[in-house]
Amino acid sequence: MPVTLLPSLRGAANRIRAHPYAIGGYACTFNQVFRRGGVPTIVAPGAFARAIIEGDWHLLLNHAFSPPSSPSQASTVAGTLHVEEDDYGLWFEAQLPDNPDGTRLMDQVRRREVCGVSAASHNLTVMEVNGIDVWSAMETWEISLMMPPNRAACPGTFVFPNLSARRHRLRVTDGSSRRKQGDVSHDCFSRGGPTP
Repeated sequence: MPVTLLPSLRGAANRIRAHPYAIGGYACTFNQVFRRGGVPTIVAPGAFARAIIEGDWHLLLNHAFSPPSSPSQASTVAGTLHVEEDDYGLWFEAQLPDNPDGTRLMDQVRRREVCGVSAASHNLTVMEVNGIDVWSAMETWEISLMMPPNRAACPGTFVFPNLSARRHRLRVTDGSSRRKQGDVSHDCFSRGGPTP
């Protein structure tokens, strides 16, 4: 699937990239089959378009948000999170907190101990096509880094330190690293996965 990369990222992306605790990756991939409650499911391109325009997005751990014990790690309002869609999926770049928790999380990303990334799915618009549920729109406001033993449901998600993530983005979007449809490619990278 050809992908048109945006000529410049919106918002705070360039400031985020300059930070030593910058990460990036895909929180969801389009047109790749996964199972939700045993039902074959895909997310359609454009599913996040409205949420990106209207939402205040947060980066969480394992979809948990209950300050102060489970705070947001980054947000669009704070200028520490950038989200956008391309033809491959939901791309994000984030600046982790400059504190001991952020340092520990950045080390886990560098060691590839994060088991993929997940975008929350709320108020879905779903249609069935040939026995597959197609999610064409959803209201969401958060992306989560999935920590062991949790896993991302959607195949092909990843997170790396920002520069490595952007290099890997170029590889997956030109097709050279695309996993075959339905392949489970969101395992912990410490156990084998894409090389940044």
